Amino acid sequence: MTLLPMSLVPITTAWFGEFPNSVAPSVTYGLVYVLSVGALFNLSHIVSKHLANPVVQKRMRRVNRSRIGLIAIGLVGTGLAFIWPPVTGGMVLVVSGGWLFLRAVVHVRALEDL
Repeated sequence: MTLLPMSLVPITTAWFGEFPNSVAPSVTYGLVYVLSVGALFNLSHIVSKHLANPVVQKRMRRVNRSRIGLIAIGLVGTGLAFIWPPVTGGMVLVVSGGWLFLRAVVHVRALEDL
């Protein structure tokens, strides 16, 4: 189930890009993004349980906690798409930007641990 939502991202992106003011593509696009972040959350949670290094395990769990915030932003944006469909594009931008920011923070902290 982890790869399914991620495999739907190109299809829903194209659909949303063609009809950005329609509710159905906007909600679908938002849900696929939320499900993708949820799948990454689940995968990271499972992997972190099996790590032997407690430092890496703690770092993965911290990143995973921040994904909960991204999921919440995605759900709010998807809900708002019923009122104003173009908000989904902004929500995806915030979620993607948040993910890139988190990735940069994790990278910097990993360099500091060396």
